[in-house]
Amino acid sequence: MAISACTPSNSQGVAARGNNSASTASKVIKIGRQKYGTLSIVEAKGVLEKRLAPAGIKVQWLEFPAGPQLLEALNAGGIDVGHTGEAPPIFAQAAGAPLVYVAHEPPNPKGEAILVPKDSPIKSVAELKGKKVA
Repeated sequence: MAISACTPSNSQGVAARGNNSASTASKVIKIGRQKYGTLSIVEAKGVLEKRLAPAGIKVQWLEFPAGPQLLEALNAGGIDVGHTGEAPPIFAQAAGAPLVYVAHEPPNPKGEAILVPKDSPIKSVAELKGKKVA
């Protein structure tokens, strides 16, 4: 699964507002994420909080059930940046949402698996040919 980060093209987010201590004294960057993915790790480890605190910027994390809801919040100004799969931003842009991609995380195919019972005769993906999968 590919992951992308998006921001509104007319964003006046934290980065666009300047970075001197007077302009960032009480700034908050709102980041939308889903339950899975890299940003969950970034949030749990406090990586952004540690990096942005010296500039007076606080991080507010908001969890969304799926990409479309996250992108709607982004488009409406409820969050400053979002992290979602590759398909939702494509559909949002096709519908006229002014999104800008700022990052991309390549897929990790070795992080995916098909689980079968221990005694299953299926030992490879090729053996699924002609089978129904639910």
